[in-house]
Amino acid sequence: MECPGASPGISPYWTKSEPAVPEGCRVVTAAVLARHGSISGNDDEFPITLGPFLKQFENYDRTAIPQTDGNPLAFLRDWETPMHKDTLEQLTEPGAKDAESFGKQLGDIYSNLLPEDHNEAFRVYTAASPRDIDSAHAFIHGMFPGRTIGNQTGEIELVSVPNKAAEWKTSLTPHKACPRFDKSVGQKERQHFLRKSTKKTINRLRHALPGWKWSWYDVVAMQQMCGYETAIRGSSPFCNVFTREEFENFEYSEDLYYWSQMGSHEKWTAALGIPWLQVAANRLNDTQSPASAPKQATPTKTAPLHPLLDDDHPLPLPKPTNGPNETLAQPLHIWMTHRQEPIMVTHALDLFHGHSKASKAMPIDRINHERIFKTSEILPFLGNVILERMECALGDREDGKAAGSFVRAIVNGTPKIQPSCRGGPGDSCPLHEFMELVSNLESVYGDLNEVCKESDHGKKGKKGKKGKKGKKGKKGKSA
Repeated sequence: MECPGASPGISPYWTKSEPAVPEGCRVVTAAVLARHGSISGNDDEFPITLGPFLKQFENYDRTAIPQTDGNPLAFLRDWETPMHKDTLEQLTEPGAKDAESFGKQLGDIYSNLLPEDHNEAFRVYTAASPRDIDSAHAFIHGMFPGRTIGNQTGEIELVSVPNKAAEWKTSLTPHKACPRFDKSVGQKERQHFLRKSTKKTINRLRHALPGWKWSWYDVVAMQQMCGYETAIRGSSPFCNVFTREEFENFEYSEDLYYWSQMGSHEKWTAALGIPWLQVAANRLNDTQSPASAPKQATPTKTAPLHPLLDDDHPLPLPKPTNGPNETLAQPLHIWMTHRQEPIMVTHALDLFHGHSKASKAMPIDRINHERIFKTSEILPFLGNVILERMECALGDREDGKAAGSFVRAIVNGTPKIQPSCRGGPGDSCPLHEFMELVSNLESVYGDLNEVCKESDHGKKGKKGKKGKKGKKGKKGKSA
């Protein structure tokens, strides 16, 4: 969700817990894919909800607002918006502090994977949007206090990866370079649910703002403002306006949107998560990579094949050779990206889609409280997917699991079970099985270049974004 702090337990920034390593195991390599920190507003949402709300508020007679103890919107008489169109998408000050804290947290968890020598090279990759770069800067300062960012000896190198260049489409933001991917998909289902679910809220708040022309997007804008104002100012009076049930309706509308866009029924979207998994798998499989000198991330036409299980079964890596797929001698690997990529990765690993009718169902006329797919658990600000390689000795373990190398997936601090591969300690996946699983993903979900072509299906999806009602819904950008 884009709304951090909307209500306790509904939309966390990120989970601060440190999952215990299974007894007899130690983490020797880890690959981290993280979303950027909290921003001041989203330019996709603004034209649909927040923009129309703020425009009406600007022209509204605030003196008409009843100043009674029972009016949950009485504060609006003196309230001023923290959100402005020209500052959307910028990392907030609290967002930067959170990113720094996140870097420190991971630095503490994986202290054994960090270089002991301050002159030893370490590289972090980030998508090219300012909010990603700024988040990565803050993250690095948290993980490496006292070290500077640059490409000289002793500095931490931060590599900015272009977002949309065609030859980079299999790197950190594949959705931005995929012609078939359309952010407007899912708005129809989301708005269908909201038009119904906000009626009760509108009736409850109608007398709080005399003369206000209420619409479903006013309720959603206020709920979004709860999150964004919290991200900017540290708190928001809008968070006290709504009941938990009303925030859960908001949460479900967000789940519907992302599910309709990237859920398991949209099987092809998992292909966009495969490139990062291929890179991460190679990182986990190769803990003895030769050191490489710092170099610029320059797109190239070809990429070498790195050995996977053996020389006869190579795992193709995405282009370019000097980009996010580059072989490095460090055991901890960090990539900063956008909200879509963690969903695509968890989709490809089948972590959040459920395997029963009840857990998979996403009706558009009511909340399915048994659903597995909850965006607040996947893509909060600084939401992250971590893949760890563990070396486990038999030792005194009582689980009867064999010794060896294993991979476990952690999403926002919570270990997740990969349904088709759970034979190791703590339901982790034996390394050789994980490598085989990743190498077979393209045969399951398709090749990225093929699935991203402008198919008839994709074109129909784009036409469907206007819907039958609500011109406000037409304005969302697909950035």
